[in-house]
Amino acid sequence: MTLALNRPTFDLDRAFAAASEATIHADKAFFHPQMLAMFYYPVEHTVVIYGFSVFLTLLPIVKSLMDEVRRHRATRSTQV
Repeated sequence: MTLALNRPTFDLDRAFAAASEATIHADKAFFHPQMLAMFYYPVEHTVVIYGFSVFLTLLPIVKSLMDEVRRHRATRSTQV
C-alpha cells in the first residue's frame, strides 16, 4: 500500500522566468525619475536627525568633562 502525497509540482523554468521579470520591474521602479526624488531628504531634515544624534552622543561626554573640571578645581583649591 502506497500513500499518495499531494505535493505541488514546481516548474523551475517558469519560476526563474517570473523571478527575472520581477527583478527587472523592481529595478525599473527603483530608478524611476519620480521615485528618485523621494530618496532625497531636505537639508533641514538631515540636520535635525544628525544634530539630535550627535547631541545625545556628546551629552554624557560633556557632562563627564565638566565633572572632571570641578573635581580638578576642588583638589587644586585644597592643596593650596
